[in-house]
Amino acid sequence: GIVKRLFHRVEHICIPELSGHKITVSLGIAFKKEDDGLDFDSLYHKADICTYESKKTTGNAYTILESE
Repeated sequence: GIVKRLFHRVEHICIPELSGHKITVSLGIAFKKEDDGLDFDSLYHKADICTYESKKTTGNAYTILESE
C-alpha cells in the first residue's frame, strides 16, 4: 500500500517546466531478516540492484528482494 500511495502522489505532481511530461519512480526494496547478518552497505547494495532492475520498466516500478 505504501508504494502505491507514493506512486499516486508522484503522478499528481505538477511542474510547469516539464511541459506535460510526467515524473516516474523506480524503487529498489530489500528486506533484512534479523538474523541474516547483513550490514547496511550490503543491504543498500541489494536495494540498488533492485532499483536498476525497476529502471528496465517504463513508468513507475518497484522490485523487491528479500535476503536469503
